[in-house]
Amino acid sequence: MDVGVRCLPILSLITFFIGLILALQVAYELRQFGAMSAVATAPPSPFRCHESLGNTSRSCPGCRHVAAENRKAQAKFSCTE
Repeated sequence: MDVGVRCLPILSLITFFIGLILALQVAYELRQFGAMSAVATAPPSPFRCHESLGNTSRSCPGCRHVAAENRKAQAKFSCTE
């Protein structure tokens, strides 16, 4: 077996750890200077997060009006506002 073939996994592992150490160092320095780490965030939801998740079958998706009269039967929905 060739020496270069045996060294390849070791070199890949060393390269991976060097990249990891550099990434951790950059994140540490960003925090030290008050910068936020680059984190992917989801766009804001069109739904109001502070509202309770109850009455979902009675709430109108258009105007968010909640009333028991909105759904008289399970198959029929009609906003009363």
